[in-house]
Amino acid sequence: MKDSNKNTSADITPPIAPYWLPAIVESADDAIISKTLEGIITSWNRAAERIFGYRPDEVIGKSILIIIPPELHSEETHILSRIRRGERIEHFETIRLHKDGTPRHISLTVSPIRTPEGKVIGASKIARDITDRLRAEEERQRLLLETDQARREAEAANHAKDEFLALLSHELRTPLHSMTGWLSMLGNDLLNAEQRVRAIDVIRRGVEAQTALVEDLLDVSRIVSGKLAIEHERTSFVSVVSQVMDLLRPIADAHEVKLDAEYEPGADDILGDAHRLQQIVSNLVNNAIKYTDVGGHVLVKLEREGDTARLSVQDTGAGIPPEMLSRIFERFEQGDSSSRRTYGGLGLGLTIARHLAELHGGKIEAFSEGLGSGSTFVVTLPLMRAFMSSTRKESLSSDLRSNAEAQLLCDTNILIVEDDIDSLEMLRVSLESAGALVRTVDRSRAAVDVLRNNGRFDLMISDLGLPEMDGYDLIREIRGGLSISPEQLPAIALSGYASDEDRERSLANGFQLHLQKPLDISALPNAIRSLITKN
Repeated sequence: MKDSNKNTSADITPPIAPYWLPAIVESADDAIISKTLEGIITSWNRAAERIFGYRPDEVIGKSILIIIPPELHSEETHILSRIRRGERIEHFETIRLHKDGTPRHISLTVSPIRTPEGKVIGASKIARDITDRLRAEEERQRLLLETDQARREAEAANHAKDEFLALLSHELRTPLHSMTGWLSMLGNDLLNAEQRVRAIDVIRRGVEAQTALVEDLLDVSRIVSGKLAIEHERTSFVSVVSQVMDLLRPIADAHEVKLDAEYEPGADDILGDAHRLQQIVSNLVNNAIKYTDVGGHVLVKLEREGDTARLSVQDTGAGIPPEMLSRIFERFEQGDSSSRRTYGGLGLGLTIARHLAELHGGKIEAFSEGLGSGSTFVVTLPLMRAFMSSTRKESLSSDLRSNAEAQLLCDTNILIVEDDIDSLEMLRVSLESAGALVRTVDRSRAAVDVLRNNGRFDLMISDLGLPEMDGYDLIREIRGGLSISPEQLPAIALSGYASDEDRERSLANGFQLHLQKPLDISALPNAIRSLITKN
């Protein structure tokens, strides 16, 4: 006989909710979902639809696993087991899936649903979408890390500059100290003949050292400002390296370091600046000698690799710590800047050498297996496109152009405005060899006077960095004050600056072409001819 006082689960009637509760559930910002103890969804409010993308009719009656990633299904088993025990789960952060498959970061609070008698018959879940909050926190952490990194980099840069300035003070004051002392003794006639000779020698070497320091500082300043320019002329790289070896061999002998060189003739022909190429090689070879102990060996090898010349300077010296290899070409970096350092100098040579190599279209790399294992520096530079054949070497003083190229600018009248006499002469010789008729001036006002006095030219080339009246002022005066149009006088701007903004500024002020220094002098006649033809 059935016990009339005993209710089955089918007879249980959920408690009647207050009349206002459904309205609260529907207007809530958080997803409010109810489910059975088997995980079957029984209610689904508007916030749940917004957060998870499903309409109520798409999910009610289905398993809650529809919004749980497969790898997290075990979470649901754990949650339901706790709910059956009557436990409440608060602020459990996890991941659930939107209808489109995108993950949503969720904070869950799950409570048991009980009958009036206290029996657990289901679960009520409140899910708060914290995706945007977590993204904002991640972004905040990222910005904090970036700010901290930038701060540490700035502090390191300032520390390096402080060390460099201290080193500069030391390098300047040390020779000044001995020079001042010897000069004082010379002035007071305190030295005998032999001592006077020594004093003069010390002062001479001090002046040479100071001059080298100043030149390095000026070069670095030009590099930073983008004004370090080079000439582009046909150059024998073998001759450059050979001259450096001759200059530095006495220094190597004095240090008791063996200095050897190997040359491959095919790596000879370069379009570049002989003086600056010599500076690159000198810095590398001098460094190798300086950092090599007595009885050590420095080997300089010049080889051809495809269309490049490869210069390697290998020594058996001190080597480079791994942590320094990535920074050795940077400004203000010193392998040892302490008062106990073994070697003098500002350490700017490698920075300068790297920039000079890049201006020649090449690069420098450093290799070392660590302290005590020596080091190798490798410079690669592009060879000239018209490479000398192995059976017939042309004279290095021969014209760079074929007969056809030499007539490319035949009878073309060109006005050049350039205050650097060496650059002016280089441009003049180059364009005259292409057949042009060239007029040169070294000031903007002189150019205006020439043009005002009925000077007729097919084209003008002007440097932008001119004294008193710069290239921008000049072109504005020509286009405005003299009313000479681009069709009447096309103009080319020359500048050590080559950003898009620099080019746009030149064109906006009245130039028709902006060319970067150092100039590819072999391509200039074609650029001029193209511009004249276009106009």
